Amino acid sequence: MNEQKDIDFNMKKKPAQARSKSTVSAIIQACAQILEKDGYGALSTNEVARVAGVSIGSVYEYFPGKEAIVATMARAMLESNMDKLYSELSSKHDNDFETAMRHWIGTLFELVKSNKKILQALIFEAPYIWKLFPINNLQVQLLQVALKGAARSRDQYRIMVRPEVLYLISTLTAGTLFNLAFAPPPGLKSNLVLDELTARILDWLKDGSPAAEA
Repeated sequence: MNEQKDIDFNMKKKPAQARSKSTVSAIIQACAQILEKDGYGALSTNEVARVAGVSIGSVYEYFPGKEAIVATMARAMLESNMDKLYSELSSKHDNDFETAMRHWIGTLFELVKSNKKILQALIFEAPYIWKLFPINNLQVQLLQVALKGAARSRDQYRIMVRPEVLYLISTLTAGTLFNLAFAPPPGLKSNLVLDELTARILDWLKDGSPAAEA
């Protein structure tokens, strides 16, 4: 039988007071620090308590186990990064469409790079990671970012894109950025790869835009 079905990924309770919120925040930050420094194999509730500077009882007061800590941390990290992306896409730029698209691609890449070690620990070491809500909906959320970007492009640059094209763009972009961050090809410069990715996306947008067919 699959033991992963019995894993509890939910917090026991939400912190209500400032002190309890500070405790939970310290626990989540400790989880991220351990994953980034030593990987998932080094993660345990005792180690989280030690790094966070709290008692093991405080850890179990809010979390049933390390899996729930990982799930909470992953959710917070994803929400924070998605907020950054939405904020970036909503900001006002006076650049032309090509420059704005390259800026968007660069922003995505920097977010992946800044969370590289934690993402590696989660994706390649945590056996249950694809069961977590923030992870198994990652592609959907990336597509939502692309849709928002396209809506801004439509309003500011008068470009409309079919949903099928947006889906392909989001999967192509995600795969390229993750591979470029995790295992950069020897001899290739990241900025040039991003330039080429941007150029291909722009071509795809033009070919897949109903406005282009009119």
